[in-house]
Amino acid sequence: MTSGRCARPMRGWRRTRTTSRCSRPRPHRRSGAFKGWTAAGLGGITAPTLLVFGDHDFVRLEHAAHAHELIPGAQLAVLPGATHMGVLRRADLALLLVGGFLG
Repeated sequence: MTSGRCARPMRGWRRTRTTSRCSRPRPHRRSGAFKGWTAAGLGGITAPTLLVFGDHDFVRLEHAAHAHELIPGAQLAVLPGATHMGVLRRADLALLLVGGFLG
């Protein structure tokens, strides 16, 4: 990227119609909704599922808890002091969680 503009948007970014600048997509903000997923779709997941969120995540904890309720047998972990991407920076905790999950 040069001078705040992008000739070709990065994956997950989009070019706005009113300017040549690219912007990040915003998280889906409709309360209780998971963009691209329905309650039936989440309820139909049969694979063992571990949901990992940070307690400072842009996904609200009540939405994480709702997803946990919808997915049969899912496990939910909330990492303290972590943002959405900060979960990756808490490898010490994440490895323990995943190791225990895969058991």
